[in-house]
Amino acid sequence: MSGKIDSPWYIPISDALVMRHAAETKADIEVFDNYLLLRMKQDPEEMIELTRFLGIFRSQRAKLQLILSKWKGENVYYNYQFYVFSRMFESLTKTPQHYYNDLDKLHRHYLIDLSLFWQYSNNKILSVVYGFKAALAYVELVDLVKYLAYMYENDSSILMSYAEICLIALGDPKASVKYRRISSMIKDSPTACEDPIFRHVSRFYPLSVNNYQSENYYSTSDSNSNSSSTESFSKLRFHINENVIFRDEKSDNSSVAMFVRKCTDLRTFGIILSCIFIFVMSMLYLKKLRGLTNEKFENLEGLKLMISQTIEVAYRLTSGVLLYDQLEQNKNLDCKEFIKKVYNHLKNYPISYKDDYFFLAKVWGTTSQILSDQMINNCNLFDNHSTIIFQQLHQILINYNFFQGNLSNILHSTSLSCMYKKAMIITFLMSFVCVIISIGFVYFGTRLLLTRFPKEAKEFLGSRERLSLLLLKKSLESWDLFKLNFKSMKEEVKQTPQIEKSPRRIKVGHKFSSETNLNLNCEQKSRHVDLKDGKISISFIGADQLLKPSQFALMSPFVFSPTPKASDSSDVEEDEKLIPSEKLENLNLISKTIEKTKDTYKYRYLYIVIMFFLPWAITLILMFFGRIVIFFENDVTKIYLTRIDQNATELSKLPYAIYYNFKNKSIQQINFNQNLSWYRRNLMQIIEDADQIHKSIIISRHSFLIVASFFWILAMYGCFVVEESIKRGYESLFHFPIGLMNDIILQNDTKSESSMTNEIIEVSVNKETNNIICVTSNCLDVIGEEPLNIIGHKYDEIFAKNDRLRLYNLTSKKVKKFVECCYEMEKINKYALYDVSTYLTTKTAMMNLMQSNIPKNFAEEFCEKQKQSFRFSNSYTIIVKFDSSDYSMSTDNFFKAVSNMLQCYITVKFIKYEGSLCYFICPTCERVIPFLFVRDLIANSRPSSRIKLVQSKSAVLSAIILRSDVKYNLEFGEEPYLSSNLNFSPFFAKDETIAVLDKEQFLIRLDDLEKFISAV
Repeated sequence: MSGKIDSPWYIPISDALVMRHAAETKADIEVFDNYLLLRMKQDPEEMIELTRFLGIFRSQRAKLQLILSKWKGENVYYNYQFYVFSRMFESLTKTPQHYYNDLDKLHRHYLIDLSLFWQYSNNKILSVVYGFKAALAYVELVDLVKYLAYMYENDSSILMSYAEICLIALGDPKASVKYRRISSMIKDSPTACEDPIFRHVSRFYPLSVNNYQSENYYSTSDSNSNSSSTESFSKLRFHINENVIFRDEKSDNSSVAMFVRKCTDLRTFGIILSCIFIFVMSMLYLKKLRGLTNEKFENLEGLKLMISQTIEVAYRLTSGVLLYDQLEQNKNLDCKEFIKKVYNHLKNYPISYKDDYFFLAKVWGTTSQILSDQMINNCNLFDNHSTIIFQQLHQILINYNFFQGNLSNILHSTSLSCMYKKAMIITFLMSFVCVIISIGFVYFGTRLLLTRFPKEAKEFLGSRERLSLLLLKKSLESWDLFKLNFKSMKEEVKQTPQIEKSPRRIKVGHKFSSETNLNLNCEQKSRHVDLKDGKISISFIGADQLLKPSQFALMSPFVFSPTPKASDSSDVEEDEKLIPSEKLENLNLISKTIEKTKDTYKYRYLYIVIMFFLPWAITLILMFFGRIVIFFENDVTKIYLTRIDQNATELSKLPYAIYYNFKNKSIQQINFNQNLSWYRRNLMQIIEDADQIHKSIIISRHSFLIVASFFWILAMYGCFVVEESIKRGYESLFHFPIGLMNDIILQNDTKSESSMTNEIIEVSVNKETNNIICVTSNCLDVIGEEPLNIIGHKYDEIFAKNDRLRLYNLTSKKVKKFVECCYEMEKINKYALYDVSTYLTTKTAMMNLMQSNIPKNFAEEFCEKQKQSFRFSNSYTIIVKFDSSDYSMSTDNFFKAVSNMLQCYITVKFIKYEGSLCYFICPTCERVIPFLFVRDLIANSRPSSRIKLVQSKSAVLSAIILRSDVKYNLEFGEEPYLSSNLNFSPFFAKDETIAVLDKEQFLIRLDDLEKFISAV
């Protein structure tokens, strides 16, 4: 790379190609740096290769940016390439101080106008004035901050300002949280963000990665060593009355801020209304203009028609002269011979090369037509030799008079300029009407939106405490102040006892990243800056002595630090100058800021009137240019009509002159044909002039309409975009958690009963962000947290997923489990969370209740599987009737016997007691089992007696054994019970019998049961 390479013509090698190869294979920074200084003014392709390679390294970018800023080339492509490189280098440098000043100035203007709008919300005029001023400041502020966030994407201060503006001006809490996190990440670790130049270019130069990483390591270590001093701005505490509001350093959102709803309800209709009026007026005007133009075109067409007829008369006049000459020469011939003589004359008519052949052909055709007509009429027309001539001359005179009439009508037609004047005056008056109507729409829209806000909300939005927090770029704390104020209001309504005066701290949302700490009745032990007019004091924890003027309350334009010494002035930048806190002790921040801001743009609201008037101004300008087009048309028309009038007047005299000249002369002697031919050609020129008038009017007018319509549409689109931006700025005044406020204000003194039980909470989650947007009011009873403290947080973070359950950490050791059920909607998911612990408690209670009324096996089936119907196929149903007429020892023995028999016979299940009947079911297929069960039950139910054991009587009176399909249903009345459709009352007529209903029906006496069992 020490010299220029001269390669053969057939090998496509250039210095730029060699440099690219060297950068990819050698990656020697020093060589490229020297080459840059030696040959930086030569080939632009070489400069591109140098910039691509050296631009990877941060140490080379300042030098490259300086060189590119002075580059002046003639090739547009290379100029654009160098512009892109320069812009990328600039975006990675420190943001110029004037951008900070402009951004703070616009930010301050917007906040002051926003606060004044709410302060004067009851004033119908000033509220609209300050609303317009805030809307204009919004447009400039949002455009500037978006530009800076795009250009200087690694500047944490710019991104933090963007986050503040997203929440207050744009009404986008999600974007605010996003940019706060990015700003905090860049602030904590500037090298955490990947270098965009290195990301895009490094893959082409793999050997440069090691050099870049080593350079990045040293720069990181230097920045870490220089960042030992922490900024005091992030450690502010705000003391309002007896409360202290502060947030953790890692907090990037607020539960109240997440409720902020973007207002899109304002309707201005300014541009749309103006466009409608302008379009209607334009159509009416064009209709009137078209009528006048059509009248002019009709007169022009009449003029052309007279000229065409005059040309035909010229043909007949020439034919008449020709026949007149023949009549003079052949007076004694009869009609037929005369006609024959004329035809012979025409046949032998001498023609020269100078003659007008078209004219002669027309004349001969006309002559032949006259002769044909006279052959029928016996040449009556030829009695007077000059009849034809005088008839045509008279017709020329008539045509000329009619021609002059049309010409006069065109010249003296209605002047379009007068109509233009009237149209412009009407348009100007209508513009005022539309401006008033547009401002009226904004006025009534403002009053309508203000009716949604109660008095307490207006007082908060216009309070100086809120303005103080916003000027300090603490929008999250301002919403915490809103929460604190309205929470205390709710407590006052409920008349709850006052909090004890002993210092204690309440942590709201202690499990989440968006912590808001409210220290009630906290003793102020640190040094404070008192903002007396804002009723707020600020304490600086850890760094309460010094402040940066460019960061404190956006006050850099009018709060200055003490002048540094001359020796230090070169080393200390303006942004690094610090103000002793004593200078701000007695500063009336709000009054000073409002006074400074109000005087800067005093009549700025008048721009809105200009904006509404702009469509009409553009229309008036186009009408002015349209009037110029009309003047051009009138001038062109007058020029052509004057020439037509002069030519027509001269030409009208020619036929008479010709006629009187050729008397006593032959037609050849006076060149009659040539003269009339010249006359005909000049008449054709008049037609061409009339066509030119028509053509010039159509072309000029249509061209102007096309260009004016295109320009008007573009202008109206631009006005619409401007109006939409200002409308969004006006709507930004109403970005507010209106739903949350209504819930707080309209809440009754007594807590309304929730539609949800204390075992279930319903959670609504945004599908895109997975943020909680709504929780049922019984949230406090179920998990011990207010809904506001969990709204705005990730659903998976609050309720962690564990297999099929959702877990909520009450404390570090106590966890609450929920069963989840999801219902998906278009944009949200609704989750119903059922408390498992409540479910287990309910299940145990239900089991105990069921077991006290129905058998255990049926109760377990119902509690575990929710089974309410029990079917037994081909089973034995045993129904035993016992003596229940009087309670005795035998009855007691019967119940004991039933319990003992159920333990002995596993296949027999107890169903229920119903009066003196006892139901059993035996699903087994062995026929002998039911009979053995009845036998043993009879034997065990006999009361024991020491005297006469044999003579004791059993409590069992009779029994039924049925084999069939049986279904039992679990019914719920006052108590749960099992029911079936079996009816055995006819079989209990006789005691001491057993009715068997199997394949056959028969009765067995109790005494014969043993024999029957032996037989089975």
